[in-house]
Parts: sequence; C-alpha cells; structure tokens
Amino acid sequence: MTTPFPPSDKSKSSQSSKSSVCFRIQNPLAGIPHTALLSRVELFAKNTGLQHILLLLKKGALVARDPTNYEDIAGEEQLEEHEIETLRDEVLHKWRQPRALYM
Repeated sequence: MTTPFPPSDKSKSSQSSKSSVCFRIQNPLAGIPHTALLSRVELFAKNTGLQHILLLLKKGALVARDPTNYEDIAGEEQLEEHEIETLRDEVLHKWRQPRALYM
C-alpha cells in the first residue's frame, strides 16, 4: 500500500503544521484598548441579557486581556481582595483541587 506522501514529506508537513498552530495561538483580547474592550463587554451583556453581571464580565475581560497584571486593574473594575487571592491561588497552586472532587 502506498501513501500519498513519502515518509520524509509527511514528517516535514507534520512539523510545519505544529509550528504554525503554535504561532497562531494568541490572546484575542491582547490588542484591544481598555475602553473598546469594555464597550464590547457592555454590548455583549445587553445582547445576551447578562446586564445583572456586567461588572463581573468586565473584570473577567480585563483579566483575560492581560492575565499577568490582574492586581493592577484600577477603577470600577478593580478586583476585590478575595478575587485577587483566588487568581493568585490558581497561579501558585495550579493543581490544588477540593477534596469533594475526589469523593
């Protein structure tokens, strides 16, 4: 049985597709200015009926836009201390799970 690609071509094709996938994975929110991002979140909340959690959506969008600087968010969207602690725990104790998960 023959294959459409000789072995060397197949491995090269596989390697190039892997590197292009890694290259394409980027944060889609990274280049959006603060006010534009918040405007998009407000529009999303309005269109989906989620205005009751608008502040939470804004905080989430700002954290997602720049995950390493969540402690520096200022203004109305500034994270509360327990939110900062929760995110810090996610970074410092990535694999910590609640006991109930294993029962």
